[in-house]
Amino acid sequence: MNTLLRSRLPKILPAIALLAGLIASSGPPPAVAAPGTTAWQNGSFVVDTPNLVRRSGIVLGRANPLPTESLPLGNGALGAAVWAAGGFTAQLNRTDTFPGRKSLGHVVIPGLSRMTGAADFTGRLDLYDGMLRQSGGGMTLTAFVRADTQQLVVDVTGADPNATQTAQVKLWSPRTPTARASGPVAALAETWVDNSGAGASGRTFGSLAGITAGGRNVVASIPDPLTGQVAFQPNADGSFRVVVAAPTWTGGDSIATTNAVLNGAATRPASEVRSAHLQWWHDYWQKAGLIKISSADGTGDYVENLRTIYLYSAAAQSRGVLPGSQAGVADLFTFSQDKRDWYNSLTVTTGAEIGLWVWEHTG
Repeated sequence: MNTLLRSRLPKILPAIALLAGLIASSGPPPAVAAPGTTAWQNGSFVVDTPNLVRRSGIVLGRANPLPTESLPLGNGALGAAVWAAGGFTAQLNRTDTFPGRKSLGHVVIPGLSRMTGAADFTGRLDLYDGMLRQSGGGMTLTAFVRADTQQLVVDVTGADPNATQTAQVKLWSPRTPTARASGPVAALAETWVDNSGAGASGRTFGSLAGITAGGRNVVASIPDPLTGQVAFQPNADGSFRVVVAAPTWTGGDSIATTNAVLNGAATRPASEVRSAHLQWWHDYWQKAGLIKISSADGTGDYVENLRTIYLYSAAAQSRGVLPGSQAGVADLFTFSQDKRDWYNSLTVTTGAEIGLWVWEHTG
């Protein structure tokens, strides 16, 4: 499915998923299924789950430089919208940065522009693994929000081992984070009190994004008050890893908290970093109630794609304690900094009724 997922896609998917279920279940079942046409074999369902899910993977035939073309990664509490601006950009969001659901910032890796600008660039959001995979110009990228902890992981191969790379976490005005760097770790942390407006809780909320890298000679710095940066050389084989810790934050020691969440992930073997993440997603798909729909005109396959993408989106944004969507807007995958398109339906309805009354009595 060569389609770019928008952040508002989950708003329409529940209805589509319902339609898909109705299509799949409508009509009387045949008395006897023809041999080879049913998943029910020898008293149980036999389903090639990995390839069935991957039929609906989101394919990039070109790089996606616009925020509106971003792809979603998430674990129900932490989400990322990923696009190709500046090589690699990901906006990090959490479900608990109340009351405005402020973002944790952007992660930017400029050195990946060689990959995204290559003529042979290709990419795929692998729904079965919950990973974004890209390649081009001799480089590869695998990015994922870990299902088992609050980290964004970006694994890269094919980089020039002698070229200095940078990775940044960035915020924007009027945000006022405290930026710190220590050894190979940089962090942006900010807190605020919910003390204004109707229903204010008086509680402290905040955001924290701490970044490090797995490579050689990793050094963190603060280029400006809104940016934390790590500079490094890739490993001798051209590989490197960027890891961002993004936990719940209400204050404290940002560097110590970052290191605790990172837990050495920047230098651990890839299999160790990915194992629990892959296990969670594979277990989820085994229980998800998948369907396969095929039709001569392709509409059946299309509805199947949308339903599977909806199931992915639901798991990535809404399996946490707090909802990943508000008022039909998938905040966990938003790309628009701190802007949230929330609308009070009562206000909108009342305004429309007042407008109609005025028109009827003055028009």
